[in-house]
Amino acid sequence: MGYFRFSRSLKLKEKGDTDPETLNRLGNRYLYGDEIKQDFQKAFALYFKAANQGNAQSQYNLGWMYVKGLGVEQDHSEAFRWYKKAADQGLAEAQLNIGGMYYCGEGVRQNYAKALKWLCKSAAQGNASAQEYIGMICEGMRKRKIPPGIKPGGMNSVRDALSLD
Repeated sequence: MGYFRFSRSLKLKEKGDTDPETLNRLGNRYLYGDEIKQDFQKAFALYFKAANQGNAQSQYNLGWMYVKGLGVEQDHSEAFRWYKKAADQGLAEAQLNIGGMYYCGEGVRQNYAKALKWLCKSAAQGNASAQEYIGMICEGMRKRKIPPGIKPGGMNSVRDALSLD
């Protein structure tokens, strides 16, 4: 059954189908070498086409490829840009990664308050990793290892971070 779906996706792509979901699925096949020869450049091109049509998962996938340097030169600033597009559409994994990038200052200027804001958005969707990171940040605050940009005050600090633009 999986082969049938893959063959159909490949035929649609060859006919010029530009459906972003189809392009994303086919990009996944090339990225992971699933029933086809692994090709990072083809995966990147397919994700790029779908991402420019607003497909959040493809935007996330492009960010991941930039972080890892797969099919493209590693570039954390470009990864942040693509993750941000997906995060703005509500993709929890992208929100988690944006929070992490703000926290570490990777691809963007370090900002603990913005990190907490994005982690909270992801956690609100049930992302367990984001929930864990928030717990670690709050534990650090409790021990008075408060990162710059976050005011002391426990949960008020979390609420303050959520109100940031």
